[in-house]
Amino acid sequence: MIGHGPTTHEAVDHRRPRIARARARRPWCRSAAAALLVSAGIVPALGGDLPDACEAKDPPANGKPFDVKVGGELDTDYIYRGVTLSAHQPAVGASIEVDRGPLYFKFEPHSVQLPTNPWAELGFSGGFCRKFGDNIKIDVGVEYRYYPGEIPVGAMTSTSYGEAHATVAYRATEVLTLTGTYGYSPNYSNSGAWEHYVEGRFKIGLQQVFPQLLPRHVDWSLAGIVGRSWFGPQSASLGGFPLPDYTNWSLGISISYDPVTLDLSYSNTNLTKENCFVFTGDLSAVPGGAIDPVTNPMGLRSNWCGPAFVGTLSYEFSPGK
Repeated sequence: MIGHGPTTHEAVDHRRPRIARARARRPWCRSAAAALLVSAGIVPALGGDLPDACEAKDPPANGKPFDVKVGGELDTDYIYRGVTLSAHQPAVGASIEVDRGPLYFKFEPHSVQLPTNPWAELGFSGGFCRKFGDNIKIDVGVEYRYYPGEIPVGAMTSTSYGEAHATVAYRATEVLTLTGTYGYSPNYSNSGAWEHYVEGRFKIGLQQVFPQLLPRHVDWSLAGIVGRSWFGPQSASLGGFPLPDYTNWSLGISISYDPVTLDLSYSNTNLTKENCFVFTGDLSAVPGGAIDPVTNPMGLRSNWCGPAFVGTLSYEFSPGK
């Protein structure tokens, strides 16, 4: 994926000439290289918290024209929707959120290691988030993921793309919060394929369940996610076949002592290693798998979509507060 350290390309120099020549000849490989980048997005392993704009006042209660929040994170692996975006290597990220009432804008750069070798992932998002009553929050917005400095792979020259989303969070009890999200992209990873994504998650506040287990200033919770992605056919130059649909899930614990948070999680998908290669274009994929004459005639296998245990250490603060 993209990276500030050794890239996937560099890690498999002994394989590069053969794979590179194969991809130049076969549209199924060109399309595979495009697919993974669409999964990119600056989301921590146990993230999913709605923007601070959901709770914001208009004008801000601090008397300033905008509310600002800045953060950074260190990841043992950058996982998004069950797929590694850092080739199972450590990654770093940052975020800046600017709110005015229910309106928000975010800038989220992140290190990645992807087949087209961009030097970073730059996430831009904005939207409207509002709290209704005491228990419901609704967030509607758009995001654009930009990958500067990409090296073309076959017919794929750019994988930057946009996605719209709508999220509803319901606080069912003092302990349990349920959240549902729908996402749509008309041109997933600039591949010509449409994408639909649905996700459900739960969050249980363990501080309320076990109030004596940790100090009262420590906030900790258990979170679980199940998501499903569907894709349409890619453009003819990338093979014309649909990307593989798949399900992702994760479960983990988040421990916060303001302003620091430690997330520990497990994630996985139901993609086979062969379909993982089709989806990611992983340059370190190895032969020996089931052959599909259309999508994977070499039977290459990738481990970028399998089980992963992830640790994320993040820091977040509001300047001037």
